Amino acid sequence: MYSITTVEDEKGEKYRWKPIGNGSGSQLQLFAEYDEINPIASFQKSRTIGNRPGPVTPPASAVQPARLVLSQRGVDIQDIAVISFLVIEKNRRVKQARATADKEDIRMRYRTPWDSPNTATTGDLVNIAGPAF
Repeated sequence: MYSITTVEDEKGEKYRWKPIGNGSGSQLQLFAEYDEINPIASFQKSRTIGNRPGPVTPPASAVQPARLVLSQRGVDIQDIAVISFLVIEKNRRVKQARATADKEDIRMRYRTPWDSPNTATTGDLVNIAGPAF
């Protein structure tokens, strides 16, 4: 769901954010135009780390928070790296919210009376029809 985005620093050097992997497990990495092998920055989504051995308090699984990891070159351009990442992430969330709203709109448009939370129950239908004989 990420789009490929290019940014430029004050020296005119270009950098490119690219999704690595696919689906919800993908991560986003920033590469220099001249080096598409070594990432300058990497965004790693939060993830659950599970089943640590031995008695553990709190429970055995824990959540590793999302993080933006910068290489030394990334630290040199950290303002560009962080701000461009935030813009990309904001755009991704807006697109995701629109897609969710569109799905909800379609669902509401084609809703039947049985989908409504105020749907009559069988007992209500018997009462509407009159007393049971």
